[in-house]
Order: sequence, then C-alpha cells, then structure tokens
Amino acid sequence: MKKTQITGLNKGTIINKEPTNPNQKVGQIRGRIIDYYIQIELLINAFLTNYFVLENKHSDFLTKFLYDDFCSTGLKIRVLEKLLPENKIVRGFYVELRRLTNIRNIAAHSYPMSLNGPIVLETRKLESKDLRVLEEEFFKIYKKVFPLLIDAVNKLIEDKVKMS
Repeated sequence: MKKTQITGLNKGTIINKEPTNPNQKVGQIRGRIIDYYIQIELLINAFLTNYFVLENKHSDFLTKFLYDDFCSTGLKIRVLEKLLPENKIVRGFYVELRRLTNIRNIAAHSYPMSLNGPIVLETRKLESKDLRVLEEEFFKIYKKVFPLLIDAVNKLIEDKVKMS
C-alpha cells in the first residue's frame, strides 16, 4: 500500500478579501464559512473512509454511505468521536467541531436582514446575528481544528501503511 498524505486543501490559510459592493458582504461571508466548513467535512470523511474501508472500496463508501442524505454531519462527528477519543486529540476538540457546524448552519440557513451590514436572521431562533462576529469566531476555531484533523487523517494513513 502506498503512502498518501492529505494535500490539495488550503492548509488552513484564510482568504479574507472585502467585497467592493456592500450588498455582497452577507453572501461573501456566508460563502466563505460554508466553503471552509466543506474542507472540515472532507477531512472527517477521509478519516472515516480510511478507518473503515479497504482502499479499493473508498469511492463506494463515500458515494453510497457518507454522501447519502441520511448520513448527517452530526452522525459523522459522533462516529469520529468514538474512533478518535478526545484524549487522543485535544480536550475540547469536539465541542469546537460542533460549534463550527452550528456556525455553518446559521450561515447556510439564515436570511439577510440589513443592506447596511452583514446582519442575518437565524431562522430557528428568530434572532439576528452579526455575521462578522460569527465569521471571526468560526475562523478562530477553524485554525485550531483544521490542522488537528489533517494530522489525524495522515496518522491513520501512516498507521495503515505500516500494518500492510
């Protein structure tokens, strides 16, 4: 089995370019949060796939199980937590990972409320949120969680290579 490292992601580098049109600010912040969260989810999927499935079945496992509508992000995190206990990664890791998920959901499922600033209405709680504050919190957590997930996936792959 050849050794494969996770590459191709942006390694946690945050791109933060201000829009020229103020009306684009909400969409840009929402897009940035969702885009970077997708990278977190890709790493979770990579860990679960490499843990459970032989290399020649990775594609089937991803498309027929992990990408299924009923295989929620919450379920994936729950399984990851059982396979990679907090004491083997970092205390508070899963609380922070779930907070990233929560912020991503607010960004994805909220409505713009103001043309003057990036304020959105969180639909489940019917309260307004300043997306700039949520974005700042998101990337503060992201910068801690992302490298830990990359390390966990790469260590799992290295361990599989050693065992083969």
